[in-house]
Amino acid sequence: SGALRTKKVLYMPRYINHKTDTLVKECIGSYEAFHYGMMGEDASVFNYIPNLLSGEATPVETYAYCFDKLEDYVDALQEPEKTKVLTLAKKSKIRIAKMRKRLADLKKLEN
Repeated sequence: SGALRTKKVLYMPRYINHKTDTLVKECIGSYEAFHYGMMGEDASVFNYIPNLLSGEATPVETYAYCFDKLEDYVDALQEPEKTKVLTLAKKSKIRIAKMRKRLADLKKLEN
């Protein structure tokens, strides 16, 4: 109700705008986080602002968020932001990126 009642609400599916979700850090296990990360493999937007600002991510967050996809976009960043993004990308690559990508590709083939 109120001023926004008549405004059109646009919904962008998670597989397009892959972003942080407070539930990932608080209460989602690694299996569900991994599937969330698979949705991000073909996303158009990687919206991980809270993690990028802090430069930190839990292991479950590295399963859920495709930090490795941001590595190609750091050239114009200044320090320490550039280092934060690259550190997250490295964690993502070490922990899960290769397997996440391959399983996402397999899932596309099934469909």
